[in-house]
Amino acid sequence: MKDLADRRRESLPRWRELVSAMTDEVDALVETFLGRVENIPGYRAGPVSEEQLQESAHSSLALILSAVATDSTTTQLSSLPGELGRLRARQGVPGEDLVAAVQLDFGVIRSAMLARARDSDMAVLALHVENLWSVVDDYARAVQQSYRRSPPRAGPRSPYARARRYGCCRGPLPRGTESTAPTRAPTTNTPR
Repeated sequence: MKDLADRRRESLPRWRELVSAMTDEVDALVETFLGRVENIPGYRAGPVSEEQLQESAHSSLALILSAVATDSTTTQLSSLPGELGRLRARQGVPGEDLVAAVQLDFGVIRSAMLARARDSDMAVLALHVENLWSVVDDYARAVQQSYRRSPPRAGPRSPYARARRYGCCRGPLPRGTESTAPTRAPTTNTPR
C-alpha cells in the first residue's frame, strides 16, 4: 500500500491542473463570492462599494490561486494582504466581518473545484485541499494583522460626540448624534 506522501506526489500534476482551471475562471469565482459576502453584516451595510468589492475579490482570489499553484504564501507574492487590511480598517468594516469575508475564498474555490472535478479527482482534492486551506488561512491572518495595526477609522463627528470624547459631556448623546469613533473616558483635573 502506498503511503500518503507517495499519493500526494503522484497526484500533484492533476492538482495543479485543477488549480490552473480555477485561475481561468476567476471572474466566475468573483460572482460566487459576491453572492455570499452580502450575507456578512459588515458588507451588507455598504461601507465598501460594489466596484471596490469586486476588484478586491478578483485580486484576492487570483493571488490565492497563484500562491497555491506555486507552493508560496500570499505575502511572498504580493503586498495585497497588508493593503486590504489597512483599506478595510479605513472603510470601517468590522474586523470579524473582514476575516469572515476572506475565509469565504476557501469555500468558493473548493466548491468550484468540486463542481468541475471528475469522480477520479476526488482523491486528488482530498489529498491536496489542505494546501488551499493553508494559503487562505495565511492570507486571512496577514489581512487581519494589517487591519489590527491600522489606526481606527475616524468616524463622523458631531459637536456632542466631540464634547463627550473630551470629557465635557456625560450621559447619552442626543438621538442621531452618536459617533462611530471610540470615545475616551472623561478625565478629571484633580491636583496632585
